[in-house]
Amino acid sequence: PWGWGGYLGWRLPPPYKISFDGRYIFHPLLGDVVNAFSGREDWDRAEKKYGWELVLTEAPPDYYLVARPKSKAGKKLTRLPPLYTRVLPQEKWAMVYWDAQAIIFVRRDKADPKWLAANEYAAVRSGDLPFAAARLEAGEVGRDVVRREVLRFLKGPAVQGRYDMRLEVGDWYRRLGGTS
Repeated sequence: PWGWGGYLGWRLPPPYKISFDGRYIFHPLLGDVVNAFSGREDWDRAEKKYGWELVLTEAPPDYYLVARPKSKAGKKLTRLPPLYTRVLPQEKWAMVYWDAQAIIFVRRDKADPKWLAANEYAAVRSGDLPFAAARLEAGEVGRDVVRREVLRFLKGPAVQGRYDMRLEVGDWYRRLGGTS
């Protein structure tokens, strides 16, 4: 996000390199960074070129709806998962923080496995709650994993970004039949 790069460049120690900054001091990088989120091939090319190990990005909307043909009588709305699921594959990138405003991913091969096991959101992820419910129902993820991640999320900052996301996540979990 434009406004965050300058702040991070100011707050983080020198070993951290920022590649997206609203002050335009990295102007030659802008095309690569913007194109990286247009598709998997562009992302892989930019990631290899710049060696990204951590990604801080804006949180997506809860879901994207796309009209698809259903029949001659009308159209069916299809829910698409967030864009990050296509450019930041879960087998390579771990979501370690999310709220209503931001998401942080780290490359799995650059993070301590013990730290990653304690901090990753593998089942309950930003903008992905409907799909998390479907994975739970299909048995692809265990109820204990969902419970652990929901409880960790609920212990996070009280107000996250634009509003208190804990209310939404807590309500979603209760509708699934979960209890804290």
